[in-house]
Formats: sequence, C-alpha cells, structure tokens
Amino acid sequence: DGVTPTSNQPLRGGKATLFEGGIRVPCIVSWPGEITPGSSSDSIVHSTDFYPTILDLLGRQRNPDQLFDGISITPALKGGNLPKRPVFTYFPHHPPVPDWIPPSISVHLDHWKLIREFHQGHDGAHRYRLFDLKNDPAESSNLAHRYPEKVRALDRLITDFLEDTAAVTPLPNPDFDPARYRPELEGINKVGRKSETQKKKITDPSDPKLKGWKARQTNYAIDQGILRLTPDGPSPFLGLSAARFTGETTISFRIKGAPNTSGKVSFSHQTPTPKGRPFQLASDTWETQVITLKPDRDLGILRLYLPTRGRTPVEIDWIVLESQTTKERWDF
Repeated sequence: DGVTPTSNQPLRGGKATLFEGGIRVPCIVSWPGEITPGSSSDSIVHSTDFYPTILDLLGRQRNPDQLFDGISITPALKGGNLPKRPVFTYFPHHPPVPDWIPPSISVHLDHWKLIREFHQGHDGAHRYRLFDLKNDPAESSNLAHRYPEKVRALDRLITDFLEDTAAVTPLPNPDFDPARYRPELEGINKVGRKSETQKKKITDPSDPKLKGWKARQTNYAIDQGILRLTPDGPSPFLGLSAARFTGETTISFRIKGAPNTSGKVSFSHQTPTPKGRPFQLASDTWETQVITLKPDRDLGILRLYLPTRGRTPVEIDWIVLESQTTKERWDF
C-alpha cells in the first residue's frame, strides 16, 4: 500500500540516532504465572536493567563490590511502578544515517528529554536539545531556550553520570568555528556521510558483469573471462548474498595473485555472526582452492577478503558453491 514497513512514525530518526526513533522500542516479556497476559506498562526501562532484573528473579545477590548501571524492573513486570530515576543513552558518534546529530548523550526524566551535543557551541561549550515527550513525541520543538533551568538541571545529571561511570568523552576541536558551521544541515547534508569519492568505489549492485557478486573497496575489470580485483581500501572484498546455500557448503575457485602478493586471504560468512576461513595465496601462480564452510543455517553474506599489502591485484577465473540442495557456478 506504499507504506514503509519499517516506519516508526510519529517518532523521529532511526537506528544510530539519539532521537526516539533510534532508542525507543517495545520491551516484550513473557513470565507465565507472574505477568498478567496482555498487560502493559508505561515504565521506561533500559537494556542495563536486564542483568539486575535476572539476578532479582533468581533470588541471587550481587557481589559486594559489583556496581550496576541499571535497576531491577521486577515491580513493573508485576504491575507496579518503578522509582523515579534518570535514564541515560550515550552515543558519542555521528554515523551516516538520516537524522544524524553530532556526538551526543541524552537523559530521560519523567516526560522530559535533554540531548547534549558535545562542544558544538562557542568556546567549546555544549549545545542542547530539550523535548517535552508527553506533548511532542516526534521531537519537533526544541525547548532549550524556553526552559534554561530545566536544561541546567538535566545537564547536571549528565555530568554526574559521565563522572560516575568514568566515561571517555569527546574533546573539543580547537579548529572548530561555530560561526562557519551550519547546524540546520545536520541530518541532511554530507557531514558524517560517505564522500562522493568513496561512493564511486562501491560497485553498482546491478552491474551484470559481476553476475550477482559485489566488489567493495576494490577496483575490478574482466578480461577474457578473468576477474581482476585491485584493492582500493582498508578492507577490500568480493561479496555475495548466499542465503540460498544452507548447511555445509563447499567453495571451489581458481585464483591467482600477482607477483609478491602471497599472503593470507579469507572467506567469511555471516549466520548471524561473522565466521572466517583463511587460506594461503601463492604468488603469481594459478591454483584451485577448496574450502568447506559449516554455517549454523544458511551462509548469509559471503565475502572473499583480499590482501591489502602493496595494493596488488588478485585474479579469479571461476567460483563454484555447492551445498546439499544448491549448486551454482560463476565463470566471469
């Protein structure tokens, strides 16, 4: 019907942001005989609450010198309320995602939320976003200038949290000029995103010459049926979506390194965690390699990582993947 299946409206942002769309998710708990089926709670919980909660449910005591960042949420699971407390989310990064903001930390207390953006103001001062989530869950109106006392009170909680946890915090950039910086472009311009040069290094996934494979951080050319890959980044690889191969899978391929490119190469698959199988690549000699991978279920994403020393090319003649149910061959 045209609606994005992953839409989290009316929340703002998504994964890797401090906006509610990136950190507010439902917590679903099953506890037969203790939790009323179909019941719900408006309590805010954090992933750091899970460990103390599990200890509480098991009747286990913490070690005398053990510190918790969270609390037991058992009262909320049984239909009660949790004590009033600030909840912190620390994400001092700005990955290339929509609605990105500079390295920041946030605190929730009651229906208020404050985001501190590190050293984004004059003379290294922080910049703030204050939201009333009860009346503005979409975080559309920054109330920091309207309620300066609320900003100061919540910011003191952030300072105490960072000190208590001995957190590593961003340092001010001595070359940062707030007069030249354009905060209105945060989340929409190319700051924190891949440059046009980096984008050009990514192979067009629809390129028919690679027959479903994708070259990343590597330049490629095909001549007389030979795929030639020249590394052009810190982690060059040839990748394939291989979920159709399930169970034990054998990978056979004919490969040759250029002179002085001998070294370890590896095939890696992700099901769901990456697992690698390195092999030795000879120098300037065609050889047939056979590797057997044993994924938990399907191969997922399959990657052939290339040697980076000297940025010398690697040539591939053909690749064959064979599992109990599927066999496929690629001749370039």
